[in-house]
Amino acid sequence: MIYLDIFPLILFLSLAAMLPLLIIAVNKITERERVISPLGKIQLPSVQSVKTGPVIALNSNEKITELELELSIARELQRKFIPLNTDTGGNRLNYGSEETDFCSFFVYYKGAKEMSGDFIDYKDLDGRHYAIIKCDIAGKGISAAFIMAQIAAMFRIFFKNWKYGDDEYTINKFVYKVNNYIEELSFESRFAAFTICLLDSHTGNLEVSSAGDNILHIYSESGRRLKSIFLSDSPAAGILPIEMIEKAGGYKVRKLNMEKGDMLIMYTDGIDEAKRRFRDSNFSLSPCCEGEIDSPHGNHYSGQADEEIGHERVDEIINAVMKKRKYTLYKWHNPEGDNKELYFDFRSSNSSTEDVILALISIEKMFRCYKDPGAGMENTVQVDRTLDGFLKKYFVQYDEYCSSARDLSKNSKYIEYCCLSEDEQYDDLTILGIMRK
Repeated sequence: MIYLDIFPLILFLSLAAMLPLLIIAVNKITERERVISPLGKIQLPSVQSVKTGPVIALNSNEKITELELELSIARELQRKFIPLNTDTGGNRLNYGSEETDFCSFFVYYKGAKEMSGDFIDYKDLDGRHYAIIKCDIAGKGISAAFIMAQIAAMFRIFFKNWKYGDDEYTINKFVYKVNNYIEELSFESRFAAFTICLLDSHTGNLEVSSAGDNILHIYSESGRRLKSIFLSDSPAAGILPIEMIEKAGGYKVRKLNMEKGDMLIMYTDGIDEAKRRFRDSNFSLSPCCEGEIDSPHGNHYSGQADEEIGHERVDEIINAVMKKRKYTLYKWHNPEGDNKELYFDFRSSNSSTEDVILALISIEKMFRCYKDPGAGMENTVQVDRTLDGFLKKYFVQYDEYCSSARDLSKNSKYIEYCCLSEDEQYDDLTILGIMRK
C-alpha cells in the first residue's frame, strides 16, 4: 500500500529516474549540457542544444515518437501531484473537486507544454485545518518540473506530522525550507514564487506566508466584491541565501479571516497573463499601429502585437459570476470586427467555486479563439468536455462559435470545435478556489 503522504516523494523519484531517458534519449548533447557560468550557476541545456539521433525520429511522420512518449509519461506523473479527479479509466481529468461540511474546493489545471513548473494543492491536516499551496517555478520544461516535484514532496512531508500550535510547523518555516533547497541547487534563473496558507475551516482564520508572490485574492460575500490583499514584499524562494533574507525582514506570516460565503481564489500568472495576438481584417497578424510607437492604446501600447486578459478582466469575470450578472468580453484589434463582442450570461449561476473557476478558464479559451470565415473542418480547437458543458450553458454565442463539434476518439476528455481557430496557450492554467460554508 502506498500512503498518500509519501506518494509525491515516490513520484519525484520516478521523475528523477526518467531524467536520463528524457535527456539521453538522443545520441548527443552539446557541450552546453552542463556548463558552469562565471557566477557558479549551473546552466541547463536548452531544447536547441539537444541533437537528434537515429533512435528518435523527430522529423518522421510518426504520430508519437519515443521522446514524445517519455514526455507524455512524465507529464501524467506530474499531474498526480495536483488534486485532480479521475475518469473511469483512472486517467486524471483537468479538474478536481471536494465538498466538506465547512468548505467547497475546486481546482483546474492545464499545462501549456509537456512539462510544467506550476503546482497547486491542499491537504487536510486534521479534519479541520488545511494546508494550501500555490507555486510557480520560473521557466518551463524539465528543470522547472523537477523543482516543482520536489516542492510537492516537501509540502506533503512537512505537514505529515503537523500539530496545531507546534512552532516547528509554522508555515513560514516551510518557506525557508524551500528557499534553502532551491538556493543550494544553484540553478541559474530558477526560483519559486509561491504562497502557502493554513486555513481553519471552522473559524475561517487564515494564516498566509509567501515568497515573491504578494497578492492574495478573496471574494468577500459581505462586501459583494473581490478583494486583492497585498502581503509583505519578500523575495522569491531560491534567489538569496537565508542571511540576506533575514536582513531584509524575513518571510512573515499574515493573519486574516474568511467569513462564511467568502472565497479564496489562488491562481498562477497563466490566468491573468493569457495572451491573444492582434490581427487585421484579413486575419493576418498585425501589431497595433494606433498613434506613435509606445503610446498607450486601450490596455496595450502602439507597436504591441498582443494583449493579455489582465487583472481587470479577471476581477470583472469573478464579480459577474458571484453577483449573477452578464459579462461582455471585448477584444482589441479583433479581426472579426472592432464592434464584435462576446457575451456570457451568469444570471443562472450557482455562484460556486466551480462556476467561478470554469468561467475564468472558459473565457480565457474564447479570448484566444477567433472565427475566420475561410476556416474549414480542418481548422479545429480542442476543448475539455467540462468546459464545453459550461460554455453551452453560459456562452450566449455558443451556436455561432461552438456548434460544429465532433468527438475525439483518442481522448475522451476532449472534443473538437471545427471551423474555429485559436492562438496558442501561452502559459499553464492553474487555479484553485476554496469557499467557506
